[in-house]
Amino acid sequence: AQQQAAQAEIESIREQAQAIITEAEAVAAQREQIENELNAKKAEVEAFVADAQKVVDQKADLEKEIESEKAEQEKRKAEYEEQLKDYENQVGEWSKQIESIKDEYDQAQATIKDAQTATVQAQAVAEEIILDAEKRAVFLKEVSLSESEKGKLLKQIEEKEKQIQEMEQDKAELDKKLKKLEDAIADLEKRGFGGGAAYGPKEYCVETVGHNGQNEVDAAGINEVLKKKSAEGWTLVSIINDDGGKLQSSLQGNDTSGGSLSVGAYVSKEDRVVMIFERPKKK
Repeated sequence: AQQQAAQAEIESIREQAQAIITEAEAVAAQREQIENELNAKKAEVEAFVADAQKVVDQKADLEKEIESEKAEQEKRKAEYEEQLKDYENQVGEWSKQIESIKDEYDQAQATIKDAQTATVQAQAVAEEIILDAEKRAVFLKEVSLSESEKGKLLKQIEEKEKQIQEMEQDKAELDKKLKKLEDAIADLEKRGFGGGAAYGPKEYCVETVGHNGQNEVDAAGINEVLKKKSAEGWTLVSIINDDGGKLQSSLQGNDTSGGSLSVGAYVSKEDRVVMIFERPKKK
């Protein structure tokens, strides 16, 4: 009868051990799921960073294009101003010539009038003067057309300056988009999805809490340990109720879990709760 009772107790302990093993494996699966979620969030952050880098590159290319266009525009503007200066000088010269031609034309008209009673030779000379004046008038008319060319140049300058303003506006829009991406990345990092310590080396700590006087789990003692370890940066990863060390002995002698649950080298017959903590290893 005692042997059967002992066997029954062993079976009960094994069932408890198997239940704890199952719970530990469930915790491990949950931890793996959390790590997968963290990896997914990390991938999301990396995608944000990649988008931000694209915007930065696009902004840099646009700034180079703007600077190049500005330099080219300044060069053309200087050339246009030089041409305008030459045109203004020519216009001044042509104005003098117009005054001179006017005087010659008036003189020619008077000569023709006087030549009506003069010789044919005098009339021919007057007509030659008129012809020369008309040629000059045609030339000045062609010159006046170049004034319209000056207007075209000014219009081209205005169009280029308008294009530069539009490019500056595009640059401002890119700056806004980049700022939004940077804020989104910072927000994700604040919420703990930026990677870092969660993926680094860990250190572990084991704490035990003995059962109370009624041989029951000491919930208050466990709560005190949790508060203390939490304040020190530790995270609870496993908790085991070990009655008199029987669970430890059973696992050491009859382990069917394939190594799913790790047991320490020490042996204790005290009724207790074993708590395992982890935290990122300090550098």
